[in-house]
Amino acid sequence: MTSRLRRNAREAKIMLGETGTLNRVAATATVFKDPESADWIVSSIDSSGDGGVYTVIFSGPFARERSVEYASEKYSGLLLRESDLPEYL
Repeated sequence: MTSRLRRNAREAKIMLGETGTLNRVAATATVFKDPESADWIVSSIDSSGDGGVYTVIFSGPFARERSVEYASEKYSGLLLRESDLPEYL
């Protein structure tokens, strides 16, 4: 049990950093449903770097809710699209 807790703590530290909180990115994330599956996708353009696109996919129960929660915590702005894909995809 202890090794599992330590492993979970180590993984959380990798994801959250030393402060224990997500670092909010000064960008707007677009959250949309994949038209070919039941997945929800969080996507954002790296405006301060090389212009690459960051994408996180949520699937399974409550995928929409989890994707919106993640985007709200991680990014300074949020655009929720229910029907169409973002223009850059």
